[in-house]
Amino acid sequence: MLIFYFIEAKTQNTFIVGTDTLTDRIVTTNLHVPWELIWGPDDHIWMTERNGIVSRVHPISGIKNNILQLADVQEIQESGLLGMCLHPNFIDTPHVFIVYTYNHATLGTTEKVMRYTYSGGVLTNPVKLIDSIDGANIHNGSRLLISDDRKLFITTGDAATGSKAQDTTLPNGKILRINLDGTIPVDNPYLNKPIWSIGHRNAQGLIIANGIMYSSEHGPTSDDEFNIIQKKRNYGWPTVAGFCNTAPEITFCNANNVKEPLVAWTPTLAVAGIAYYNHPAISLWQHSILMTTLKAKKLVQLKLNIAGDSVVNKTDFLLNEYGRLRNICVSPYGSIFITSSNTDAYGTPGVTDDRIIELRNLNYIPLQNEQLEKKSNISLFPSPANNMLYLHSDIAMKHIHILDITGKIIYEKSINNTFIYSSQVDHLSKGIYLLKVTLDNNVMNVLKWVKE
Repeated sequence: MLIFYFIEAKTQNTFIVGTDTLTDRIVTTNLHVPWELIWGPDDHIWMTERNGIVSRVHPISGIKNNILQLADVQEIQESGLLGMCLHPNFIDTPHVFIVYTYNHATLGTTEKVMRYTYSGGVLTNPVKLIDSIDGANIHNGSRLLISDDRKLFITTGDAATGSKAQDTTLPNGKILRINLDGTIPVDNPYLNKPIWSIGHRNAQGLIIANGIMYSSEHGPTSDDEFNIIQKKRNYGWPTVAGFCNTAPEITFCNANNVKEPLVAWTPTLAVAGIAYYNHPAISLWQHSILMTTLKAKKLVQLKLNIAGDSVVNKTDFLLNEYGRLRNICVSPYGSIFITSSNTDAYGTPGVTDDRIIELRNLNYIPLQNEQLEKKSNISLFPSPANNMLYLHSDIAMKHIHILDITGKIIYEKSINNTFIYSSQVDHLSKGIYLLKVTLDNNVMNVLKWVKE
């Protein structure tokens, strides 16, 4: 089991965020355009690099273990290996989804989505889910996201041809939605097509929080966007950039069910990865979207209203501290990890670029994992939990029970002496629950957790 926050590390900088002081730490260096960052259920950071490498990075030691090197990836300018996501029930279904560009024999630069299985420390058994997405040296998207109902969402760029974003015969300039086996869901808004929304230029951030799907999208010379993504909505590109605020845009918006962004930026920031932050470790950032930016070289906090459907405040952090910032992930312990992107086609790399940097509040004492009866080192996170609950133990676990606050057993399972376990809890009502974990030594732990 990994315990963070009690490990000494040499520090470089401190930053004031509200009433908290954050300290940075360089996790690992000399990366090649790190594109995706995911906090995995194994307490490792899962990462893609644009030259075709997928790896797992130990968040404390910084040791990087490559688990896949793509043979056919094509990296030119902005193309290459891009987004990645893990199956939500990864412990039982260790599937990894990636998207990248390659040189198709007849189509040229082309984008495809692949599914791999993590086994024996490497990614194996490649399965092609979707192919023949037009690619280009620029505007390829592409983030991947799996929703609670087990659908895979894919952002695609317009491949440098704006008209493709409005053409529903093409997958470009869209947010796509497919089943995890690559088939098309029957409830997609365009019959027998993987299209969920249209009119996108180049969306490079995609998350779900508060039951809402958010994206960040590159504008041209104006109007970077932060959007709420909805089924069968049109986001306007190439006729509309940002808000519907010119006569041609207003006409197009009224005729085409266009949804305006929550925020638009002119001049552009080159918006990139986004993450939802709602951890008590950094109180100012609670219920906020944190967004990395490339050209602006800063982290942007977008404070949400209670409903999560509007931005009530925007605050900038880390201006010019690490150069271009590509992506961000949040650990269950309240720290954030960001990647620099100075080795891409537009940055000026330093001696150790690119890097993963951790920012954390050293004064925060974790309050999750509240244990009513503590008899071994066992951790439960996150709490509050929404869709998945994860357990780590230093003694193998063999049985779990979930009980409601009255003590009624609502779930139980034998788990075959594992040290790591995940359970789907999205079907449970909001409230307080107890988790009884029986270990291999027949000691029982009782932990309290919250379903949100």
